[in-house]
Amino acid sequence: MSHHEPLGITEITRRIKGLLTRDPHLQDIWIQGEVSSCTVARSGHIYYALKDQGAQISCVMWASAARRQKWLPEVGDEVRVYGKIDVYAPRGGYQFISTQLEPEGRGSLYAEFERLRARMQAEGLFDRPRKSIPAYPRRLGVVTSSEADAWRDVQKTLRERWPQVEVVLFPSLVQGREAPVRLMQALADTILYHTREKPLDTVILVRGGGSAEDLWAFNDEALVYTVVRHPLPVVTGVGHETDTTLVDFVSDQRAATPTAAAAAATPDRREVIHWLHQVRERLRQPLGHRLSFEKSRWDQMSIRLSNVHPLQVLRQKVQELDQMEMRLQQTWQLHQDRRRATLANVKTRLEALSPFAVLERGYSVVRTVDGRVITAPDQALPGEPLQVDSQGGAYPVIRQQG
Repeated sequence: MSHHEPLGITEITRRIKGLLTRDPHLQDIWIQGEVSSCTVARSGHIYYALKDQGAQISCVMWASAARRQKWLPEVGDEVRVYGKIDVYAPRGGYQFISTQLEPEGRGSLYAEFERLRARMQAEGLFDRPRKSIPAYPRRLGVVTSSEADAWRDVQKTLRERWPQVEVVLFPSLVQGREAPVRLMQALADTILYHTREKPLDTVILVRGGGSAEDLWAFNDEALVYTVVRHPLPVVTGVGHETDTTLVDFVSDQRAATPTAAAAAATPDRREVIHWLHQVRERLRQPLGHRLSFEKSRWDQMSIRLSNVHPLQVLRQKVQELDQMEMRLQQTWQLHQDRRRATLANVKTRLEALSPFAVLERGYSVVRTVDGRVITAPDQALPGEPLQVDSQGGAYPVIRQQG
């Protein structure tokens, strides 16, 4: 055993870098491989990885060289790259510093992806009618890894946008050889849960970003057909904005990321509340036939968001009945007052025409014994007995010789 002074990490890394950078065969070379990941940083640097059947290497092209590039690679491209080997000390790993990058052809994964996509498109899988996503879900099923950032992103988004929704996780592998089978099993579990336990409104199928190999499980042919045949609406969010898998082509709605998938499956409660306030303001104005329609929508959303107690509705109806009863009483009283006024008017007019009213003014009525009214002197004979009606009563008289 050697008893020399041990080397520090920085020193050993410096020596390794010296060995690599002094080797002329590693400082002026072309390499070839398939692009398995590629990111353009805000600084303009391009970070990517190349692989072949046996190994993978990290590569970087600085912004000064990237600006001269007329073509940038995509995942799956087969490329030829010119540059040199260097060591990135902070990570203790070696990388290829590239100054020139040329397309060589498409890689095997990309070729398989294109073959499956073309066949499925010819079968009409991408053009079939999509199931609509419920606007106000009560319960969502999420298929992803329970330990992945994607699951945490989905939970956070749902809490912020639609906190009253119930979320049920159906855990699965999302990467590796066994992932397609596990994903199909998790999707089958969502159907069993929906039919035997509680109904689900939508299923969200997600995983975070990664290389083409990491996401390849979501290009599995059997998994694609499982999504197509699923009876519930399926929203997918696999990878990042630039990633597209075959399940994205057949899902009922494709989102760019897991966070976007959670947003696509739920409304934003702030927008709903704002909409409810707008409806309430419109309900205060005369809207004619729209009144009942908007009020119905308001009632439905208010019950769901605020859990209005039935007693509140009952009290409102009782108040409406009380107001209706008071209006009926007022109408009946008005009708009675009008009838009494009419009768009093008729009575006054009849009394004015009554012969008794004439007697009250000091006049008298002369009648024969058989009740005939005498209106002229020649209508009674001298000596004929008569009756005089006056205000004080009736008394007999004799027609005198005139």
